[in-house]
Amino acid sequence: MDIVPGMITYFWLTPTRTGTFDVLCAELCGVGHYTMRGSVVVEEEAVFKAWLGEKPTFAQSMADAGKGAKETKNRILSEAETETTGKELTR
Repeated sequence: MDIVPGMITYFWLTPTRTGTFDVLCAELCGVGHYTMRGSVVVEEEAVFKAWLGEKPTFAQSMADAGKGAKETKNRILSEAETETTGKELTR
């Protein structure tokens, strides 16, 4: 398994105990080999599910991104209207 800094790497394991464990690159691939490390955190299932429940879903993230884009568009249009007419546009 290669573990290259800055690159997303996937691997599978069967945990036998909880804790934080170091993951090391399994190939001697160059002078930066010593920096090719990662870590795996193994939690009890209930703790993991609680942590996961706090994270937004992909759909929620996309909806939030869409709201931000709409707000930015409205702000830009409002600023352009103010510059053009000298009056602030109310939306």
